Amino acid sequence: MRPSLPLALLLASLLPNVASAQTDAGVGTGVGNIVATITAIDTPDPANSRDATEDIAHGFNVFDCADQDTVQVTVRVAAQSGMALQGQQFDVWRGSTTGQCQKQANRLMNTGSCTYLGHFSAAGSNGAVVVMPLSTLMVDRTCDPNAAPSTTGRGSDGIFLLQTATTQDRSSEITNYGMFTFRLDTGRPMAVEPSNTAPTGEDSIPITWTTPNGDGESPLLFDVYAVKGGCSASTSDGGSSDAGVDASMDAAVDDAGTGDGGTGDGGTGLATLTPGGYLPTTYEAIPEGWTRIAHEISTSSHSLAPASFGLAIGESATVYIVPVDQALNTGAVSATVCATRIETLGLCDLLKANGQTCPDSGCTIAPIGDDRRPFVALLVPLALVALALRRSRRNK
Repeated sequence: MRPSLPLALLLASLLPNVASAQTDAGVGTGVGNIVATITAIDTPDPANSRDATEDIAHGFNVFDCADQDTVQVTVRVAAQSGMALQGQQFDVWRGSTTGQCQKQANRLMNTGSCTYLGHFSAAGSNGAVVVMPLSTLMVDRTCDPNAAPSTTGRGSDGIFLLQTATTQDRSSEITNYGMFTFRLDTGRPMAVEPSNTAPTGEDSIPITWTTPNGDGESPLLFDVYAVKGGCSASTSDGGSSDAGVDASMDAAVDDAGTGDGGTGDGGTGLATLTPGGYLPTTYEAIPEGWTRIAHEISTSSHSLAPASFGLAIGESATVYIVPVDQALNTGAVSATVCATRIETLGLCDLLKANGQTCPDSGCTIAPIGDDRRPFVALLVPLALVALALRRSRRNK
């Protein structure tokens, strides 16, 4: 049962009013008379920009980190008293979420636990905002693209906005201030493991995978990329095949993102995807020349429709699965999946060819190579035997 309103207020007054109560990145705590909240992360790649609270809450990813000088962070500051804050100045400091950077002792030179980041003025016509580059928040922080897979709460800091006209103010305790949680999450998910690296089908080809144990953040989402060609299915005579081999597509792009034509791509600009490596793009951008046949799915399977993808019978497509974590870090590329369209042999066709009717539930059998005679030789006698048994039962 919920407590009555007066009792709830009494209980709330007994709780410590500290910043550690806030866990989501970017959302202000309301301590210090000011609420400071990240409302937008603007990046050079518009596809990686975010303004949704649920996206900002997971922190800054490896792509933000790489472009930290140009990534702009917009922080809305609102006084709980309702006073307009446009034109007011703020010192920006970083500490732990319980660091209390508003206290003078924590901002003293050499002995203080908080780090000075910069000084900014609030602007904006519809509410006051402070805009700063991500590099401001990254002072004394490193961007490690090879960090272990991400975990919830990794790299959480408290960012304090202290209302003061004095730059790098260390002289007194600040009464009016706000704080939000800063989270840096550059850990990228590990590669998933395809369940079958050489799947086949005529109307639908199943692509399935498993997530390896040890990935730090869940739930993961998955993107599936495909391109026509680039691999070959196993041959009917037992010949060699490159299906499922952990090798990159026979294509590449140079640093400018255009095809170099030197590795078999004919200068078409098909981006290289290498098993165990990473996409050459940010989260939302699709690698050049590839088709993303599934985006942000939470299941561990997807079906490739070979006809709509332009595959004729006997043709293959190269497929890769890429996991995405909650901070929008793309993970390592999976092993190569070579999906091949094959023709299936219908039992109903065989029955009808022998003057029989097709049962309500039929089945299909995939031929080996182009030689269907072994299946015909096997299925026709079976169908005749079934017919004979049926007739013998009727005669009894």
